[in-house]
Amino acid sequence: MMKDVLMKSIFLGECMVELSTLEGGLLQKSFAGDIFNSAVYMKRSLQGEGEVSVLTAIGEDQISMEMEAFFIKQGLGVDTVFKSSEGTVGLYIISTDKEGERSFSYWRESSMARRLMHILKNAKTTLDSLNADMIFFTGITLAILDLKSRKDLLNQISAARKNGAKIAFDPNYRHQLWENK
Repeated sequence: MMKDVLMKSIFLGECMVELSTLEGGLLQKSFAGDIFNSAVYMKRSLQGEGEVSVLTAIGEDQISMEMEAFFIKQGLGVDTVFKSSEGTVGLYIISTDKEGERSFSYWRESSMARRLMHILKNAKTTLDSLNADMIFFTGITLAILDLKSRKDLLNQISAARKNGAKIAFDPNYRHQLWENK
């Protein structure tokens, strides 16, 4: 049933570079994030049916191009990945202490995903114009946007919903991301 209903799904938000500490202090690089992980599992669950795309903004630097290539390798559509030379992608490092407890350090100030709504406006693109059957976004997506962009996103989500798109929202609340904690 899902295949008939969700032929075009868009996962809107930020994918980040993930560095995890290996034995000996070496770092392992990967790409991850709430919307990316969800998009990958949606694509896998559809078993080749339907279109699953990431709607994000990245830089034009080497690591951003590697991220886009990784999207493609995972079978995700990249026609809604916008590029800009004004920044790059966010980064986080996972550290594990002696008891196995993980902690995360983030660097996302230069992340182009924070400017996604401005980029969409400049590209004269709206969520509704993408003709998605389903749009997925999260609380992290909202939290990384400035207030004006957040309002614009919610207005565009509402317009897409009125025109038939299903909206999926994962609160994924991260206290430290919100300016009015």
